[in-house]
Amino acid sequence: MSNKHQYITIELDKPRKLRLTTNALCELEDLFDKPIHEILMDGAKGLRTVRAFLWAGLLHEDPELTLKETGDLIDHKNDFLYVQQKVTEAIDCAFGSDQGKNEEGPKTRENQSGTGKK
Repeated sequence: MSNKHQYITIELDKPRKLRLTTNALCELEDLFDKPIHEILMDGAKGLRTVRAFLWAGLLHEDPELTLKETGDLIDHKNDFLYVQQKVTEAIDCAFGSDQGKNEEGPKTRENQSGTGKK
C-alpha cells in the first residue's frame, strides 16, 4: 500500500498533500460499507466518490476535516476535473503506480533508473 512519503500535491484553499494511507482507505471502506476494491471498480467519477477520496486523503493533515468541509474545498478550487485528476493520481500512488510524487518531486524520465534503450 501507500508509502508514508508518497503524496500528491493539490492546490485547494492552499497547497495540500493528498495521501491515501491504509487508514484513509479503511475510512473509505467504512464510509461506503464495502471493500476498497469494489469502491475502485466503481471508479472515482461521481461527486460523492471524489469528495470522499479527497476527504480521506487529507485526513492525515487535518483529522477533524468533515465531508462537507471537503466539498467546500472543492468549491473553493472551482475545478472539479482538476480535483478528480488529483484524486486519480493519489489512487495510483497508493497502489504503487510510478506516477506519484514524493518529497523529491514528480518522477520523470530523467530521474528514473535505466537508460531507456533496448
